[in-house]
Amino acid sequence: MKIKDQMPRPVRRAALPDLRPARYYRILGRFHVWKRLIARLHSLRQSLLLHDASITPPLRESVFNQAALEIWLQGLRRDGFCAGLQMPETLAEDIYKHACATYCHRHAEDEEYFRIEDIRDGRTPEGAPVAIADVISPACAAVDRVTRDPLLIEIARRYLGYWPERVARRLYWSPVSELPEDARRNGGQTIDFHYDIEPKSSLYAFFYITGANRDSGAHVTVAGSHTPKPLPIRLSSAFQPETRVLERYGAENAVVIEGGPGFGFLEDPACFHKALAPRQAPRLVLQLRYS
Repeated sequence: MKIKDQMPRPVRRAALPDLRPARYYRILGRFHVWKRLIARLHSLRQSLLLHDASITPPLRESVFNQAALEIWLQGLRRDGFCAGLQMPETLAEDIYKHACATYCHRHAEDEEYFRIEDIRDGRTPEGAPVAIADVISPACAAVDRVTRDPLLIEIARRYLGYWPERVARRLYWSPVSELPEDARRNGGQTIDFHYDIEPKSSLYAFFYITGANRDSGAHVTVAGSHTPKPLPIRLSSAFQPETRVLERYGAENAVVIEGGPGFGFLEDPACFHKALAPRQAPRLVLQLRYS
């Protein structure tokens, strides 16, 4: 199915030579002092304006274990990630049904729309390879419920140092296929270690809607790699060879995050991370970016 529409261009990978004014943050965002300054300015502005969270007001009650808030914050600050969030089964089921019923595309400029059930052997009905299939309309009542959860917003506020003002939602599939690695990279699947450079401090929340393990596209993150990086790494590509990352931070700190349907984790995007390619079962992930 083809539909022409005006959609934003996909974000390119960060690279130091990219010095266009609109992408200044791809340079400055590599330095923690810059992110701390931006956080302080946001906090000051919000305090002067008596600002409350400008995200749609959070709900009164959380669906997560609020008693673990301090533990999750400690894990984030120490390791750059923490796992153990568990979405109620009903919410995970509702998000899964929404993703199955809604059209997807391979990227924002792709004119072919398809449902996940149309994928065969990692290809669309028209034969295009699919490494990542973004659900075009990620919003539904269940996603909204999770997005506005007061615990997630409070953790983001305390970790970032200011009330999060925006939340970007992404719901996407990683189908099972035997695509070669280059095809996966070209299709937007980040199977190589990298860290993300954001315009300002951000916190990611990930939820495995279908569950994920080593054979179904689990996320891999490197504990402790969110801290200031050595200058040679900061001044080169945000994508780094696995050998270099593991030599720097230790192979024992590369954590494969596995969990069942609705399992979630929080991550500082400055951590080195990657995704494993699904070999036995597809992966459906809800990603929230608070900033």
